[in-house]
Amino acid sequence: MILSWFFTLWVMGCNVVKTHQARISHAVERHGFEEATIELGEHSIHHWVGGEGPPLVLLHGFGGNGLATWWLQARSLSKSHRVIIPDLLWFGDSKSDAQPSLDAQANAVESLVTHLVEDGEHVDVVGISYGGFVALRYGSIAPQQQRRVVVMDSPGPLFTDEDEVAILKTYRVDTVDELFVPTTTEHVRALIGLAYHRPPPLPQFVLKQFKEGFFSANQDEQRALILDLKKNRDRYQAQTMAQYESSLVIWGQHDPIFPTHMGRSLAELIGAEFCVIDNAGHAPNLDKPAIVNQKLQSFLKP
Repeated sequence: MILSWFFTLWVMGCNVVKTHQARISHAVERHGFEEATIELGEHSIHHWVGGEGPPLVLLHGFGGNGLATWWLQARSLSKSHRVIIPDLLWFGDSKSDAQPSLDAQANAVESLVTHLVEDGEHVDVVGISYGGFVALRYGSIAPQQQRRVVVMDSPGPLFTDEDEVAILKTYRVDTVDELFVPTTTEHVRALIGLAYHRPPPLPQFVLKQFKEGFFSANQDEQRALILDLKKNRDRYQAQTMAQYESSLVIWGQHDPIFPTHMGRSLAELIGAEFCVIDNAGHAPNLDKPAIVNQKLQSFLKP
């Protein structure tokens, strides 16, 4: 089915990535989401907002942008929440004059929430992979803004030098950014392959389009973000954890980057419920969206 769809678009001369993005954009508009870019201090933050109810912020990781990562959840959660989907700095259409760092990302989220959410109203936050690092850092610098947090396949402050060495050895790369900031189509294939327990077959022309559409911009800044996690690991690990009303950790059973024991340890650290999504990879929101949606709806019920 997937290959036949790719072949049809190829014969028609279509760009698969642009076609998919256009389909999502039309769906977003039909569901009442509004797109905007706002200047807040050093940051230019592109984001989407839709739905009604308690505010909910969805934070993506490396390898995409907010809408591509979260649309399968946003359209469902917008029935009960006001969903805010930013592009993190130096991803998608967001940018900044700040030095690339986890603190810059957390400060940008704080600024956006302050702008969009009324004083005294608390937000729920969901973050996957690098977005989980951002969510927890945001909690440490703005605990008064938050109510609940969901961390998905992200070890946060528990990630160690030994864990980094294990990744380098497993994927035979010299630095982590070789994996998460792809410079070739084969690197793109490897990164997409992390998301799924059984990755979809992707022809070379589609990988090239993914590289041009998602992975060609801001690569220096993205590498700097990864270096920041390494250089400031001790400081981030010493961060004061926010006291959330409640918290949930979701993990793909077959996450090839961060094994499930990391998720279990993080859940113990923050006093969270721990949920494993069977037969899912590093991105269970994409791999098993219906199951993840059910878990999020249940946990985030107003």
